Amino acid sequence: MIAKIVKGSSFSGVVNYILDKEKDAKILVSDGLFSENKDTIVMSFEAQSGMNPRVTKPVGHIALAFSREDEHRFTDRKWQELHWNTWREWV
Repeated sequence: MIAKIVKGSSFSGVVNYILDKEKDAKILVSDGLFSENKDTIVMSFEAQSGMNPRVTKPVGHIALAFSREDEHRFTDRKWQELHWNTWREWV
């Protein structure tokens, strides 16, 4: 597994990057997020980040990549588990 963790401050930048149609990405976990479209996702993130003004870089993106040989092993449920386990270790 290869993990790339990025912190930043632009919600619109990360949302547009992740949901770029050429990436074939999808949202698997959206607890507390209005995920109707890109704009509502950005507004949700901005509203939540405004609740703690001490946070200077509220944007976090974790990209996980595996070998194509293992692709069949990773269901959406497995990706969700990996997400939560990785996130807990990071924050």
